[in-house]
Amino acid sequence: MRRTALLLALVLLSAGVALPASAHRGHPGPRITRFEFVATPFKAGALERLVIVAHDPDSWISEIQVQWEDADQSGGVIFAHTYCVQDPEFENPGTRAKLKLDLTFEHAGTYHVEARAISEQRCEGGNDVRTSSAVEQDVTVEDPTQAFTDLDDTDGPLDVLGVTQGVVASEDGIQNHVVHTLTMSDDLGLGPLDGSGDEVELWFDTDADETTYERIVRIDAGLDGALRAEIADASGAILGEATVTTEGATLRVEFGRRLLGTRIEHYLWFAVTHDASDGICTSAAPCTDRAPDEGVYAHAL
Repeated sequence: MRRTALLLALVLLSAGVALPASAHRGHPGPRITRFEFVATPFKAGALERLVIVAHDPDSWISEIQVQWEDADQSGGVIFAHTYCVQDPEFENPGTRAKLKLDLTFEHAGTYHVEARAISEQRCEGGNDVRTSSAVEQDVTVEDPTQAFTDLDDTDGPLDVLGVTQGVVASEDGIQNHVVHTLTMSDDLGLGPLDGSGDEVELWFDTDADETTYERIVRIDAGLDGALRAEIADASGAILGEATVTTEGATLRVEFGRRLLGTRIEHYLWFAVTHDASDGICTSAAPCTDRAPDEGVYAHAL
């Protein structure tokens, strides 16, 4: 596998009801009984949620392994350890383990996905380790430059209806640039972002921990009415500027990828708009939209 993402994490989010081992008779050893992606279609660069349920009628599920790979051997692998928290007292062999795993398909194309469950007596390493047969699925991933849609759910013209993400070569050839576009519900040349408390922000999590957002791009209008975009770190220190342009209802932001930090290959992000000067939306009661409404987008550079 040429490019591999490795994740070692506790990802057991919920455990099934403990059942007697006799209720699970019918197959020997560990088996995956549910393998299901939460949503489709799949988009390159986005986090995809995979739900897996597994159990062993005579033992405990200690680990789930998922591997995905395209025709060019680009993909990733997850080793998801349960630490037997589904049955911490080791009272009920055969207890189901339910895991929710996030993975990212970096490129558009067809990927082959395989998953296996591993069981161990009392989750003790090397103690009667058994591996299930693979559950396999081929998935088709769409082009990452296609827009992610967002609901028409906010008053005012700064309601985000869709976004795109991508990377372009800089004119000087020194470094690539990151590009994000936001499509609003109204034409941006008719008053939105006119410097009266209106603002668009892009929040970037460059270490994928979703606790601190290491970069923030703030876009508004200066005293001369021209749009400006500054990039700050988590402390608020200004690191540089982004180029921002509009065409109709589309806002385009472009900046050098180095402003995200060194050796950044993936990041999570979301957008927020604040509309405070368009009749329905005021400084006292601004209209705010977030895209996506929940969660984040993932972008592989």
